[in-house]
Amino acid sequence: MVALISALLIVCACGIANGQQIEEVPTEPLPSLLQQPAYAAPVFEESPEPFQGIACADECVDCGPLIVQDSHWYAGVDVLATRFSYTAYNTNWNEPTIAVRPYIGWENDSGIGFRGRWWFLGAQGEAATANHLYVADSIFPYDSMMEVSLSAANLDVEFYRRFYYDATSFVLGVGTKATSIDYEYGPYTSEQSAAAGVGAFAEGIHPLYVGPKVGCAFIGYARIGLLTGEIESRYETHFGTSQPYEYDLNMSTTEIGIGLELTRTFRRWDFVFQLVTETQRWEQGSIASRNLSFDALGLRFGGQW
Repeated sequence: MVALISALLIVCACGIANGQQIEEVPTEPLPSLLQQPAYAAPVFEESPEPFQGIACADECVDCGPLIVQDSHWYAGVDVLATRFSYTAYNTNWNEPTIAVRPYIGWENDSGIGFRGRWWFLGAQGEAATANHLYVADSIFPYDSMMEVSLSAANLDVEFYRRFYYDATSFVLGVGTKATSIDYEYGPYTSEQSAAAGVGAFAEGIHPLYVGPKVGCAFIGYARIGLLTGEIESRYETHFGTSQPYEYDLNMSTTEIGIGLELTRTFRRWDFVFQLVTETQRWEQGSIASRNLSFDALGLRFGGQW
């Protein structure tokens, strides 16, 4: 009896299930955090490429200065083995002499700076005398040789602006210039000239190798000067010293040099070494026109901090 009743209940339940559709239970949306998969790969923002120095110019139109330096002082000295020539007379200078040029300057991080340079030289030689040397033939026979000494100095005070193109830097500047020349023709004749004026110059530095601490670059420079001044001449005879002759002087100077520069970076300062070949030409226009030239091979020892 019990088994019969159980069978009837099962049949009724199956019929009800087949005749009716079970309604779906509404569900609320899951929180957004739970909708992601169990593991989501992390998403990183694209980081900018590191500074590439010289290569930056290949990817942008105007990168600005690529080699930017902080404001700094610099100083040093040039030592130049110089051969001097003087076209006014047939002068034989004994040996190449040494010219020295100390310098000091300052430059800010925008490339604007100033500097001062003082070049000086002394030389000894022999020159042939002639009738137009303010000396009577009775003292120095014609075409005889006498000792000649020369001392020359040049002072530059300059202001400049540095520009960059890729890794190459250019310097353009102007300044004031002063020169002095002192000749002594034997024991009886002397001549002093002094002139001052303005000058302009241009320089260029192109790096050949740039390392973490050592660099090598090709350098070149040129400058011109226009000056005015006067010449004073004195000579002695058997009767004593004559009155000085004074006359106006117009003078132009040119300087051209090329070479290599090596730099070594230390913790607090940079060492600079240069090997250059240089030529200078001073042209004097006056009653007695004279041309002077200085050809030099020089070394620079300097630093910046």
